[in-house]
Amino acid sequence: MNEPVHVFLSLPNYGGIDPETMVGVIMCGGSESIKATFKVRTPDSLLARGFNYLYSEALNGRKQYGYTHFAMVHSDVGPEHGWLAKMITEQQRLDCGILSAVIPIKTKQGFTSTGVYDPATQNIERLKLRYTLQLPLTFGREDVTSSDKMLVVNTGLLLIDIRKPFVDATEEIEGCKFLKCHFEIKDSILVQDDGTYDPRGLSEDWHYSVMAAREGATIYATHKIEVTHYGRYGFKNTKEYFDSWGE
Repeated sequence: MNEPVHVFLSLPNYGGIDPETMVGVIMCGGSESIKATFKVRTPDSLLARGFNYLYSEALNGRKQYGYTHFAMVHSDVGPEHGWLAKMITEQQRLDCGILSAVIPIKTKQGFTSTGVYDPATQNIERLKLRYTLQLPLTFGREDVTSSDKMLVVNTGLLLIDIRKPFVDATEEIEGCKFLKCHFEIKDSILVQDDGTYDPRGLSEDWHYSVMAAREGATIYATHKIEVTHYGRYGFKNTKEYFDSWGE
């Protein structure tokens, strides 16, 4: 472990928090060298706004409270005990700005919320768990693409070093100064050459990844943290449904 750190540990939610998430927060692995200040966001139906409230509080508290890192845990994610200490150690080893745990989405296809973004086409290839498990335990852009594409990561279990320069990069819009790296859901509808419409979307976590990468942030995803993504799953009693998954 390098110098002591003070982590702003955030837990956004929309009215419900899984018990396994709370256990993970309590057992995050704080120590004399890792201080964690835990914040729960009042339930907010606007996802990105809730994230930005917590993120802004962390940035505003850097001078007053000495926050060095911003961490986020989603309310349906259960990380292993000691996960924060592990992530701090791994982030310091890599000297990276952003570190995210690889988390499967709640489907049977094995997709994760980690992907590769192509700025030329604005398309994102969502990585499968089977593929990421063949990569180094902690991997970066160079491990998944050799082009100008970007590694985009999720916020389900996220750690950002808020001392890095990319965090404070700004842009001026209509006379007001805004942070470039923030959480924003970018929805649009592309008009194709043949006149048809194609809905597009960039989630708040991938948007942050793209903006941070453009500002020089080094981004990594890791399998060094064991994570469970909790959710409801319905098992039907019909033959057609059983044949798709049963033995």
